[in-house]
Amino acid sequence: MRRTTRQRLRVNIADATAIFELFVKIALIVGGIAAVIQYLDVKREKRVERTLAYAERFEADPIRSARQTMTAIFRDQHRTASNLGNVGIDAEGATVEEHRFVDYLLLEANGVGVEREIDSIVSFIDDVDHCANENLCDEPVVINYFGEFSDQLEKNLHFYIAKMRKNGSPRYAIGLQQMAQRYRALDHT
Repeated sequence: MRRTTRQRLRVNIADATAIFELFVKIALIVGGIAAVIQYLDVKREKRVERTLAYAERFEADPIRSARQTMTAIFRDQHRTASNLGNVGIDAEGATVEEHRFVDYLLLEANGVGVEREIDSIVSFIDDVDHCANENLCDEPVVINYFGEFSDQLEKNLHFYIAKMRKNGSPRYAIGLQQMAQRYRALDHT
């Protein structure tokens, strides 16, 4: 049987409609993917902005002055420790010199204790670590910007942190230690 012109026209319209519906579905899928990508980019941009806000605080007072004070104390400590050598080690592996250094930080640095400076830096790094853990800050940027400092601080304050935890602050410097561990895990040792 021959198809009439009307039947052919109906078939062509049905084919065109099916093709059009396919293009609409493809366009919706591509548009949805583009929207998701844009949404993720905006979220990452906000995380980076939050991280950079922490970086600005890190470079401004009072954190900057606390860092400078601690850097000078650590430099003096390392100079003194290298001249004395390790004299006696206790059950926790701390040398007499390390115990003296903790006492020095608590009581005698520059004539007064520097607990306030230490606590402000530790609290700041704990906050940054929490921001990264909660995916509010961009973790790779956090590690690249604060990781090395955190690693050095954790190494220098290891016995101080242990003493603070033993004296009633069991979660003292947890964020600092986590940040240092993540930094070392990226093979920055």
